Amino acid sequence: MGQVGDIIVVDAGGDSNASVCGCLIGGLVINRGIWAMIVGGADRYTDELEEIKWPIWVSAVTLRGAHTMFSGRIEELSIKVPIQCDSTIVSPVDFIVADLMGVTVIPLATAEGVVEKAREQGVREVATREWVNKEIPLKIC
Repeated sequence: MGQVGDIIVVDAGGDSNASVCGCLIGGLVINRGIWAMIVGGADRYTDELEEIKWPIWVSAVTLRGAHTMFSGRIEELSIKVPIQCDSTIVSPVDFIVADLMGVTVIPLATAEGVVEKAREQGVREVATREWVNKEIPLKIC
């Protein structure tokens, strides 16, 4: 399923009709040291997963439960292969950056350049914040 420190990325084909993961799977992967899950599809159990502190990002939330034999979806499972998650190709060696605003995939081949550009942007943002926070007297006309 994965190794300690992995992030599981699931190509659910953008399906918003059935949930991909619930607390049972969330608890299992937490116990195995998996850090998080990114799903190109829906989940129903976001509140329960938040309760057990399982980070999950999904492209939709649904009222329907997890995939079962009754959902009509029986698909092959592939592990450690490139997939398409929504509109993004994700390879097993890519870097994933995720927060409350969303998810970004950084291909391994471009990671060094992306990190350098992010550092440069960080320096610019610090300078801008310092400028914004300066007390400048207002001129009243």
